Amino acid sequence: MSYLTYITLLGWESRNWRHQNKALLWCKDYGLTSVTKSFFVGELYAKERKSVEQKFKNLFTGKTEKFFFATMCKSCFNESMSDMNVQKKIKQIASFELVQMPEKA
Repeated sequence: MSYLTYITLLGWESRNWRHQNKALLWCKDYGLTSVTKSFFVGELYAKERKSVEQKFKNLFTGKTEKFFFATMCKSCFNESMSDMNVQKKIKQIASFELVQMPEKA
């Protein structure tokens, strides 16, 4: 089981205000930070990512509804061309990741 967090980007478009409110509550529950009204970014564990993705797939099923879900490692996010204001919104992202190397016998 991986206990590393990954940057998760999550956005949606819907005319249904009930779906929008439900999505906003879920994003706040998972600690995601708002970039725009319907685009959130934050750090999630693998188990949380699967849970959030499944919830959004089940919620946004209408013809006029869409959602975007993407994941990237912290170092890629830090090197991305996203605005520095977006990067500052996420709490203390480390510029490296820990990797466990197998022991030599």
